[in-house]
Amino acid sequence: MKTKFTFPFLIFLMLVTVIPGLNAQVVNTKTKAYKKAVKQRTRDYEKQGYKPMGSGTINLYVTRGVNKEFETDDQGHSKYNVYNTNQVGPTFETAATACRASARATLAANIETRVAELIERSLANNQISQTSADGINKVLVAGKQIIAQRISLEDIYLFYRPVKDSRTGDDIVEVVYSACYSNNMAMLKAQEYIREQLTEETKELHEDLDRIFEFDE
Repeated sequence: MKTKFTFPFLIFLMLVTVIPGLNAQVVNTKTKAYKKAVKQRTRDYEKQGYKPMGSGTINLYVTRGVNKEFETDDQGHSKYNVYNTNQVGPTFETAATACRASARATLAANIETRVAELIERSLANNQISQTSADGINKVLVAGKQIIAQRISLEDIYLFYRPVKDSRTGDDIVEVVYSACYSNNMAMLKAQEYIREQLTEETKELHEDLDRIFEFDE
């Protein structure tokens, strides 16, 4: 028996093929905030003359990005941290590379801030000692860039448009970049790295490290 595919179903298959993982996202797409975000961002990018680097439309990529922002875990917490930036360069490649470098730097800063908050909460609740807090924070500050490199940063979209250099008048390219990373994975990688650096420290310090990350659950 032959299987008959309807037109909407074929369109769905095409979207899944163009952007892998789109069908795996579970978000509330009926909220006013969601619909407004997709509509407004799509309109803004199109009005400003951006073009997508890829086979999808601007609306399709924007929808994917908003899905990441609205997706939550079983406890209602945001699953992803979404980062957006724009950079200019003489070519698309140079501008895109600058965007990714900026994203990594921001990721490292976010990790430092988040873990520092957990340390402060642990201290405030008398869960760890000041000595442990100082030791863990020292490792964190020194290794945040390494931690950031261990975390998978997923590209959501790259948009581009030709612009003029305000100083020289030369033709250059502006790139808008959106990426995301898993909040849970970021914390796991941070804890994993800190533990590696504390292999020769006391059992108490390792127990305090576990207590700190318990506040992230």
